[in-house]
Amino acid sequence: MVSVPRIIWTSRVLLAWIGLVGCVKSHASGGGEWLAKMYSWMDDAQCVSGAFDVRAGFEDQLEVKLSPTVRFQRPRRLYLSTGDASGTVVASDGEILWTHVAPWKEARKQPAPESFPPRFLEDVLSRFGARGLYSGALDMLWGGAVLPGWVEPKLLAVSPETVSLELQVNSAGPELDFNVHTEVRADARTGRLLRVTREVTYPDHPKYGPWAGKQMVTEEDYTKLNWGEPLEKDEFQFLPPVDVEIVGDFGQGGNKAQESWEGEALPAFRVKDLMGMSRDSEMFSGKPTLLYFWSTWCWPCLEELDLMQELFECGQDGEFHVFTLASDRSATLAAFLQNRGYTFPVLLDTDRSVRETFGIQGLPRLFFVDKEGRIAVDTPGALSAASVESALRTVGVDVTLKRRFTDEDLFVRSLSKAQRAYSLGREKSARKFLEELADQLPHHLAAELALTDLYRALDDCERARSRMGQLINLGWNEPGLLNNVAHTWAETDFCLESAEQLALRARAADPDSPVILDTLGWVQFKRGKAFEAERNLSRSIALEENDEVRLHWAASLEALGKIDRALAVYEKALELNPDNLEARESVERLREKP
Repeated sequence: MVSVPRIIWTSRVLLAWIGLVGCVKSHASGGGEWLAKMYSWMDDAQCVSGAFDVRAGFEDQLEVKLSPTVRFQRPRRLYLSTGDASGTVVASDGEILWTHVAPWKEARKQPAPESFPPRFLEDVLSRFGARGLYSGALDMLWGGAVLPGWVEPKLLAVSPETVSLELQVNSAGPELDFNVHTEVRADARTGRLLRVTREVTYPDHPKYGPWAGKQMVTEEDYTKLNWGEPLEKDEFQFLPPVDVEIVGDFGQGGNKAQESWEGEALPAFRVKDLMGMSRDSEMFSGKPTLLYFWSTWCWPCLEELDLMQELFECGQDGEFHVFTLASDRSATLAAFLQNRGYTFPVLLDTDRSVRETFGIQGLPRLFFVDKEGRIAVDTPGALSAASVESALRTVGVDVTLKRRFTDEDLFVRSLSKAQRAYSLGREKSARKFLEELADQLPHHLAAELALTDLYRALDDCERARSRMGQLINLGWNEPGLLNNVAHTWAETDFCLESAEQLALRARAADPDSPVILDTLGWVQFKRGKAFEAERNLSRSIALEENDEVRLHWAASLEALGKIDRALAVYEKALELNPDNLEARESVERLREKP
């Protein structure tokens, strides 16, 4: 079950880890040290409070402005309020974690995590605002995706006050078929984040529904936040209103209508179809009927529409009926159905009154109604052909459907479950979901890489090494892929012996790649192999001049005691890029040595 536009969630979560939390490539056009400085500032910040401004738009379809409130004190205290119509609050006083959604009159109570996930503050600042637009803070805690990749930062401008970066997103797993442009502005002295602008342009492809060929823009302003001022514990406490029900999961509490309608009579309602004709629930009596709630913004729904079309065609012999209800505008629906070639009936629930009658909080939702007008099966969440066939038999219909979900469908669904489990601190569950996925899709590269990177996040070198060995045995020997994994491991000081083996394998396949030689040299330096590191790094420079590779080379020379030569290499790096802070500091440090 999903309560957000899945297409937006998929792209933003992918960008979150690939674009901002993934590794920074060494060939970073002068921007890598600035991005690292921003990370360091966020990691060191102990307290933050205030509001930040967010504007988001999907061209002419959506224009929303809001000011989320945030209070965060390491390691366990948090207070977030979306500042929009969702009225959503997430609060942790260090002992209890509350999530409250005002319109639903529900609140979830959980033990507070020991600490929030790595990069949590960055997750709050650069993604909470836009997520709040669509779902409130419910998905705030999802920030633990494990898709592998990296970002290449490019320095746009620098002054004594501010620095501006452009980020190019790359993927080592699923190929990004949408264009991403991100600009970040920060304080040049401290690395404090000031503003972020993101533009995501989607291809003109039917799978993106009404947003195909359009651009999503998010602008975020953090200049009004206060940093470093300690907060009192009572500023993080939250008490739900007296009329709120405490639930274990959202959309599952409340009255019986919100839990399940199985065995109940179909409630009465009246709507119009796309032709403007009035329709009511009485038309469902006499024959078994399927009633499917969906929307064009619901990504799992879009995956199931082919199944709905097949069901509609199977029922055209009069054995059963299929009706769908959508909350989109009629013009949007008509264009969407025409573009995709769907002919199943759509009833309009634009004001969501029917959804409210049924107590539906998330989509999709499918009801199987028997010929007496009673709901025999109530199916929340994602469907499978087998489950639909079984439910149809419950209402006296026996059909065999051709539609089956693809490997990509299974990958997206399993990854979503793992992301949620990981971000909520349920690491064993996250591992279980991804291990089952990898077993079900034994030759699926993205699934294998997702599992491998989760092992890295869990600091499980043995399992990560074993999984990469299986990948290589399956024939995944592409040098760029091996190098990206090795670089990510080296940057996080993870499983360095295996990282070196991966880099060596990549070099064997592409011996003249300066990027691979840089990765190999850097991981060898971290393993204490200064001589081998210096040899590979100097060769990388001979093939392609780069100031950041020179930093690695100079560090290896220092480790070998060649201080004068290291100083010359640092000076050359600074000459290549006068804005390279690490090079400048290293030159000053070595010049001060006797």
